[in-house]
Parts: sequence; structure tokens; C-alpha cells
Amino acid sequence: MIEVIGENGDKFEVEVIEIFEVEQYPGKKYILYSFGEQVDEENERVYTSVLNENEDEFVLSCIEDQEELRIVNEAVDELLTMSDEEYAALEESDDLNG
Repeated sequence: MIEVIGENGDKFEVEVIEIFEVEQYPGKKYILYSFGEQVDEENERVYTSVLNENEDEFVLSCIEDQEELRIVNEAVDELLTMSDEEYAALEESDDLNG
């Protein structure tokens, strides 16, 4: 769990699933996270935002551009459907965390 600041300035804790970048938006970080909300017995609701680091704080902002959102959602879908072996190989190559 980490503490983040939303666009409106509210602070809250989230469970980080992954921090990642996408090739089309170099240098921009995204965060896949959860508040621990169960959708069903096996799944939690997850969210994706732009992750900005200001000094010692993490600030989340919405992805407002529809094309950017489509690309990020494709990356999230790929992350969520990877096998454990594929994910481990990706982390080793450091493609995921920039």
C-alpha cells in the first residue's frame, strides 16, 4: 500500500499492482492499482491513472486523451492476461518499469 494524492488533493491509500510505461508515451508513468474492492470471489476492481511524482509524494491524474486511454488499456489487458513466466521474463528485461 502507498499513499497517493488525487487530482482534488485528497490523500488515500492504494494497493499498487504495477507501475508501467507504454512505448507511445515515453517518460510518462502509469499506475495500475486497487482499493481492495471485490468484484467477485476471485477478482478485485482495478484502476489506472497517470502517476506523477512530486518530491516525496505520488499524485494521480486522469487519462483524458481517448487515444492514450485506449493504448494504456491495451497494455493493462496484456499485463492482466500474462502467465507468471511471461511476467517474470518481462520484469527481468525491465521493459515494464522503464
